[in-house]
Amino acid sequence: MRRLLAALLSSAILLPSLVHGQSVSPTRLDLDLREGNEAVLTLTATHPAAQALELSVRPYRTAQDAEKAQTPFSVSPPQLLLQPGDTRQVRVRWHGTQQPQQSQSYYLVIEELNLRTRDSDDAGQINLLTTFKMPLHVFHGGEATLVATPGESPATIQLSNTGARFARLSHYRLEAENTSTDGITIARLLNRDALLPGETVSLPVADLGLPTSQLSSLRIAHARKGEE
Repeated sequence: MRRLLAALLSSAILLPSLVHGQSVSPTRLDLDLREGNEAVLTLTATHPAAQALELSVRPYRTAQDAEKAQTPFSVSPPQLLLQPGDTRQVRVRWHGTQQPQQSQSYYLVIEELNLRTRDSDDAGQINLLTTFKMPLHVFHGGEATLVATPGESPATIQLSNTGARFARLSHYRLEAENTSTDGITIARLLNRDALLPGETVSLPVADLGLPTSQLSSLRIAHARKGEE
């Protein structure tokens, strides 16, 4: 039996290299199937006590049934005990089609578990302490095409990805005549790192720090060096 002790602690937009008790590398996984169908994650313990971790792949979407959906991945090992100072590698292998027409997006989820045996009432229970989500994108070529247009509601804009590959928001910026907003700000507002193929989202202009008077001049540009 699992008891939820803490809510989600990371929104997976820009997962820091140092999370609770572990140093994680890389901080995001882009699996280009032209180069192979496997990615390797390195975990290094930074906590003075041992940590039990469980890793799994879950869908990128936020529907309620997403947690139960099957994903075409294997994670090895799916569980591990990370002792202080340990460095372990985890392999994430894709078992889906090798040439998807569009990129496929998921989260690699790292959960820290606490096996309590000291108290008789809690003996043998596995408690979930923390959860971290890392973006995992799978693709075979293709390009992202991010488009910005005035929204259907007043003082809003629409962002659409009309391409065949996920659009990592930190790679872009929204520009108007005299101001701009970086893609990291957009990612934080959306609580996600990318816009998937065929997706359209609407954002209030006020949240972006852009004047409504310049909506007609909005354009998408690539991020400047150092902003990604």
